[in-house]
Amino acid sequence: MKDLDRPKFNSEDIRMMSYSVPLVPLPANLKSRLIARLELPEFNTSPEFQRLLLEPIESLIAIANTIKIWQPFSAPEGSTYAKWKVDVTNRQVAFFLRVPTAGKLPSHRHATGEAVLVLEGSFVSDGVTYQAGDRSISGAKTIHQPTTDGCLILCVSSLDDQEYS
Repeated sequence: MKDLDRPKFNSEDIRMMSYSVPLVPLPANLKSRLIARLELPEFNTSPEFQRLLLEPIESLIAIANTIKIWQPFSAPEGSTYAKWKVDVTNRQVAFFLRVPTAGKLPSHRHATGEAVLVLEGSFVSDGVTYQAGDRSISGAKTIHQPTTDGCLILCVSSLDDQEYS
């Protein structure tokens, strides 16, 4: 487009345009959610697994829905998981976890850390509620017991994580 083809705006036009856009109220918990993201611990994983966590939510849900083999997960009742990708060299796994009801997930200890991307529902870890599109990162050697009202998540974690009681 040539400069001659572009519309010309003066400062009054710009001022009027800026006031013509309706204000949208911000979610009440936006500030706490942003602060929680800024305070995430470092999580080292391969670039391939980092890319998985950046895939569009809709694409990840579609992938989860095409996986044929889901295995029972220990809790809450009715929960299932499906391994998606395994990196034996770096001892990491990317898997989907589907939790249909409210409850506590098993208490566990992370060998090298964990990244969770919430695809559907909500996931609560260390008192912070994560909703669809949110990422939760737990550092190496951390122990926690997340809860949920039901969710589908993508989790990138170590093959060496252990349940903790």
